[in-house]
Amino acid sequence: CDRQKQKKTSRSACLKFYYGFVMASAFPAAPGGLAPPPMPTLTKENALSALKEVNEVCNANAQKLETAKAMSMGADGKPDVMKVMMVGMPIALDLAKDILAKYGFPADQGGLLAFFAACKAHDTDDEIKELAKNMRDAFLPPEVAAMLTMMMGGMGGAPPMP
Repeated sequence: CDRQKQKKTSRSACLKFYYGFVMASAFPAAPGGLAPPPMPTLTKENALSALKEVNEVCNANAQKLETAKAMSMGADGKPDVMKVMMVGMPIALDLAKDILAKYGFPADQGGLLAFFAACKAHDTDDEIKELAKNMRDAFLPPEVAAMLTMMMGGMGGAPPMP
């Protein structure tokens, strides 16, 4: 029994080493350490300009965004967070990717969330707060926006969840 346990432990250690090596080779550490590069920040003027651009794109593609929201509904008629992430986020990302890149954010889901956070830094400005709310409302069903508001501490001036 001891021998069998020793074999199992040895095999487990080998697999951990192998998969650790493969993962480290496939995903090398970021230059200068393990942390990802810092996300860009926005000046108040850049936040206002970027939000205006995103809102123009959202207004021009309102039907596409409404269709994505409808496709994100679960069987119970409420938004399904997984469907929002699988259907809605790619559409929102596709619409915003050029604007994200223009302001130095990665054109991916993390970049979109970092953009939300960078705009949140200026939510004391009423115009920025309103534009951020309009962007959030265009991209997300209200229930999902409320959940993200709780997770991100406001996300562009969203009302707190009851």
